[in-house]
Amino acid sequence: MYSYFVYNISHPNKVGTPLFDLNSDSEAEVEVSELSLSVNQLAVERVITKVFTHYHCDVVITDRLRSMFTSKLWRMGRALQSKGGRGREKIINKWRHSNWSIEIEENEVIVPVNSRKRKATNVLIQSEKKKSKKLECELKESNKKLKEMSNQVVALQNSAKKIASSLKASPKFETRKRKKLSECSPQYQRKKKKKKMHDVQALISIVNDENFEAKKVELQNKENGSILVVDTSHSSDTSLTNPDKIDATIKRTLYVKERFNVSDVAYHEFSMINSTLPRSCVLKKEAKLMNSKCIVRATPGDIPGVQQSLSERLIKCMEHLVVENSVFMEKMHVRVKITGDGTCISRSLHAVVIAFSIIEECANPNSPGGNHTIALLNCNEKYSELSQALEDICDEIKSLKFITVNGDQFSVEFYLGADLKFLALCMGIEAANAKYSCIWCTCPAEDRYNINKIWSIKHKEHGARTIEDIKKLSIKKGKQKLGCIRQPLFPSIPVDHVIPDILHLFLRISDVLTNLLIQELRRMDGIERSSDCGNHLMKYKNFLNEIAKVSFHFYSDKTTKSLKWRDLTGPEKLRQFSKIDIPTLFPNMQKASKIQFIWVELLELYTVLRGIKPLTDTDIQSFKIRVKKWLSVFLSIYQTKHVTPYIHILVSHVPEFLEIYGSLSPFSQQGLEKLNDDITKNYFRSTNHRDHEALTQLLFKLNRVEDLQNFGRTKEIHSCSGCKGRGHNIRTCNKLKTTK
Repeated sequence: MYSYFVYNISHPNKVGTPLFDLNSDSEAEVEVSELSLSVNQLAVERVITKVFTHYHCDVVITDRLRSMFTSKLWRMGRALQSKGGRGREKIINKWRHSNWSIEIEENEVIVPVNSRKRKATNVLIQSEKKKSKKLECELKESNKKLKEMSNQVVALQNSAKKIASSLKASPKFETRKRKKLSECSPQYQRKKKKKKMHDVQALISIVNDENFEAKKVELQNKENGSILVVDTSHSSDTSLTNPDKIDATIKRTLYVKERFNVSDVAYHEFSMINSTLPRSCVLKKEAKLMNSKCIVRATPGDIPGVQQSLSERLIKCMEHLVVENSVFMEKMHVRVKITGDGTCISRSLHAVVIAFSIIEECANPNSPGGNHTIALLNCNEKYSELSQALEDICDEIKSLKFITVNGDQFSVEFYLGADLKFLALCMGIEAANAKYSCIWCTCPAEDRYNINKIWSIKHKEHGARTIEDIKKLSIKKGKQKLGCIRQPLFPSIPVDHVIPDILHLFLRISDVLTNLLIQELRRMDGIERSSDCGNHLMKYKNFLNEIAKVSFHFYSDKTTKSLKWRDLTGPEKLRQFSKIDIPTLFPNMQKASKIQFIWVELLELYTVLRGIKPLTDTDIQSFKIRVKKWLSVFLSIYQTKHVTPYIHILVSHVPEFLEIYGSLSPFSQQGLEKLNDDITKNYFRSTNHRDHEALTQLLFKLNRVEDLQNFGRTKEIHSCSGCKGRGHNIRTCNKLKTTK
């Protein structure tokens, strides 16, 4: 019995070394050797060494390599033994074009690899020595050349001095005469004057350090001998004053420029006319410096918008409030109201403004300066868009418990205030036209009119909601969700810290009363379904135009052909409610006295809510009685379907909020509404109208105006010419109105 083994090298190496015969070292591709069934170990080792020496691999032959080769040779021999004739030739041809890969372990080549590493390192060391010798020779040659060049330069300098001295000695040489300062350009004159003034300022500072005071500086003209005396004790030049005063004037000027949207071109012309004004380039540098201190970044998600850190902006606003208001240092606690509102800036840009206000900032609670913008979003008031864009702000509100201002630590308490639409979106409640639309309780729409039922914001037995209940009901499947359809955007703010806005409360209820009055007048005219105006409607229009001084008119809708009218603004509605007298204006109207009571009482209730001073317990109890009486009179005239969610909030929840907080005036949205007007105005006057860039420029401008508020002019408080009181004029004097 014989078994065959075949050793095949099908591909030569890169140099092209030919294949070889194991026994005779011939150039044959395949060598077939006959061995007995007991394979000789020496023959196997001869094959292994032959293979590795052919590929120049220094390998230590181990038992693992022997077993691999013997098993391979045995399998090849069995394969040839089972075939004969053409089958054997096919197998041999297949082996000619096949490879067999062998994995060699590290311990089998460790000794030769180390020897090769040593050889390689020796070669590198020798090559580096040769390079260093060459570099040393080149350095010596370069030093010689440098010495020669330096000697040549010295010789040229000496020759140049000799030529210059000879030219000065010659009579033909004349020096160039300098121009007089009056003959130079105005720009050069200003530069020279600034340098001289800085020298004088440095001299004065040295004198002041020695406990001397410089009263005047005398300057003598060399040409005509005239003496100019500069009075430094009452100098009007800003360059001789304190640098802090110079910085203050720059910031005051920049505040006026930013506040009233003065263009760069217009201010540059003013500064060229009046030399005392800071230059436009100085204001631009100051504006860029202020922008670099504010970190504005893009909002998360796909919604385009810009935002800034709430904590950083809050600390910046608190720095000057801590000095002005001592309430902070007594309580070491700050209340922050988060607010938001949508505004239509242009036809193509509808933005959502997110801001915060500090409740203890009593100087301007209802002004735009008291609302600090932290985000501008180019989106609509939708939950899906707001949940993406406000993700960073929500996380920051959740984690922000304390802030450190000037080394003092203050605890932070957050509130949420906005109109009813924005509050419902943030709390995950259905819209106002749904059955369970109230944010604070589970009152259904059919029970809003019921005065006998009690609805609370704190007690669960009276239908009060909690954040945990809203979360659970929003996940619950089925119809019994009680209006909870989404997760709250601000889960860290409890429900009793969500404050209704008294401004929108008055505006929306006044809209209901106005619409009901116009419907009653149309019934009296007998033209309920046409777009014509009868006598009673014309009387109402003339009253608004002539007595209330409000531009008001009726018009016909182009599509529906129905009667429409213009919505009044807040100040216009106040004038309408204060001057209307329904019984005298419409003597034929039934229940005119009750309607007059509803209008007048609503205005008086709103004035009570607008008061800054906290109400006492007796005032709150009287307010609660007046509100219930107002609703009972309202239901005696109109139907229960006319009771809107805002009326339900006024009757059921506002008295309870007054018991908790005393006053709702600091939570008003009046400042944010004015801020929306300022943002629209700044968009058209101070941006490039390019969506994302315009929002970034708007946020930077709002930050600059807020930071420079302290540099604004404090207006004088004039006294009234009628009652001699302060803080109002004769037009807004309440004493004269009561006497009339």
